[in-house]
Amino acid sequence: MTPPGGEPRRDVGWEGAVNARDLGGVAGGPYLNTPLHYRDNLERWPGKFAAVARAVVAAPAGGVIVHCAAGRDRTGMVTSLLLAACGVPAGDIADDYEVAVRTMNERYRTQSAPRENPRSAEELSTWLHQARTHLLELLSTLDAGSYLREAGLCPSELTALRARLTL
Repeated sequence: MTPPGGEPRRDVGWEGAVNARDLGGVAGGPYLNTPLHYRDNLERWPGKFAAVARAVVAAPAGGVIVHCAAGRDRTGMVTSLLLAACGVPAGDIADDYEVAVRTMNERYRTQSAPRENPRSAEELSTWLHQARTHLLELLSTLDAGSYLREAGLCPSELTALRARLTL
């Protein structure tokens, strides 16, 4: 799923790219600016998420980048699912999401016409608390491995995903 016209950054060891924008119909679901809507998207397009997991498994040896336009919510939804399927603790996944949100908020501060208005420190703190709560609620009730198996990932692909993403 390397983006059209794009090449993986082999110079830094990245051999594959998964563009979360390629989820297609996901863009037609609830606007993804919070984990509040992750479950809705997971319920609508399980086959697309299984395809992303397969793309990660099938990528050549080396790093794989999962990205979207901002690297926060489509990417966050995909990486949360994949990491949860690999047994990564929910708190670690939520911490990773927070880093992405903070990074994007700072990026918006530097843009003359950002897609979203940057949040103040107080607004960001409040928003992150809510987003983290939504993400942890999802992860507490989602058996990501079973979800991916039911979406069509075979057991050997799930084992390969775990081997690829964890040490």
